[in-house]
Amino acid sequence: MDYYEQDFDAIKCEELIKEAEKLERKLKQVYKKLYVLNHFRNSLMRKPFSTVDKVMNEKILISIKKFLLSKDLYLNEDVEALVIAVDWIKSEGIYFKNVPYTVHDVTLTIQHFRNKMGK
Repeated sequence: MDYYEQDFDAIKCEELIKEAEKLERKLKQVYKKLYVLNHFRNSLMRKPFSTVDKVMNEKILISIKKFLLSKDLYLNEDVEALVIAVDWIKSEGIYFKNVPYTVHDVTLTIQHFRNKMGK
């Protein structure tokens, strides 16, 4: 019998990545449905990152703005703000892991910056 060592941490990591990708696809579907609802406009009245202190809020906004400017693709209106938000969370969100923000906050902020930059 051949004996080989399995890296259980790598296997667990792969499973978690697959689960995260599955949840990401579901979240995109939910946001697509949410954006077309009339009541969704009410959620736009609340300021993004309202639960975060001012200093951390500024750091997050700077990070998001720099991230948007890092690729021309992100300024393209064909790319959904949610897709960019998920990319930001994957690459930059780790630095803000102890900050209580939501994907919704990031998505709204990205769309706001894109609207501002487009004018």
